[in-house]
Amino acid sequence: MRAISWRHFQPINTWTPCAEQKGSSDPTCIMDMSTREAYSYISKKELRKDFFSMIVKTPRDHVSFVAQRVFRLITFYHYHSKIRTPPWRQRVRMAKDDVLDILKPPLSLIFFEIAAIYALISPNNGRKLFASIDRVFYSPPIISLCPEKHRVLSTRAS
Repeated sequence: MRAISWRHFQPINTWTPCAEQKGSSDPTCIMDMSTREAYSYISKKELRKDFFSMIVKTPRDHVSFVAQRVFRLITFYHYHSKIRTPPWRQRVRMAKDDVLDILKPPLSLIFFEIAAIYALISPNNGRKLFASIDRVFYSPPIISLCPEKHRVLSTRAS
């Protein structure tokens, strides 16, 4: 997977079909011509339905994720865990990562909600924006909010 660039956040993109399914006029995938990334083909109606539900699910998932991290910090989970006890420095690093994971979701939530609302207007562009935000905030995925079917399938060199 290539690095994220400003092209991943363009509001309007050109999409072309990759290959057609046998016995159907629908393509198997569509390609964003600005980034040369392929996404699985999903009808615009289905995309709008998915992102409408994500407008509700995304805040719920963020709240549960933050609550879990806060609980781990206030119970000093990293310092008395019965699981194989890592060295002190590693436990401090794990606690620091939890603090950062608490601070990230409020900011990312705003961007995810904007992308989901934009996907109601322009489904393919909104899906690309949502997947790009997911890669920026959660790569490698901690709580990947972007469903697998909305992620990049492949990248072709320009």
